[in-house]
Amino acid sequence: MPPLNNARFPSFGCLTDENHRVIFISFFQTKFKVMATKTVTFRVTKIEDVRKSKSSLQVGQVLTGVLNTNNNAILWTDPVNDQDWVFWVNSTCDIIK
Repeated sequence: MPPLNNARFPSFGCLTDENHRVIFISFFQTKFKVMATKTVTFRVTKIEDVRKSKSSLQVGQVLTGVLNTNNNAILWTDPVNDQDWVFWVNSTCDIIK
């Protein structure tokens, strides 16, 4: 199988009228980029979203998450209430290692 990074996949779209007759057809290509990730240890510097009840998240806390190296977002799930979080490097968190 060829590598998927920056691969283009053909897509098809159409627009129909109220009688379900096709009035517009479009062929286009969708660019697909594989998310490059690595596990990192980071410190929370700011919380910009509302925490669900029973959240364990605190500013200053040191956590382990998954860094998306394509956009510098760190993904982390609170183990207490299963709330998913996204932290942005140098904005809402700092990478320790």
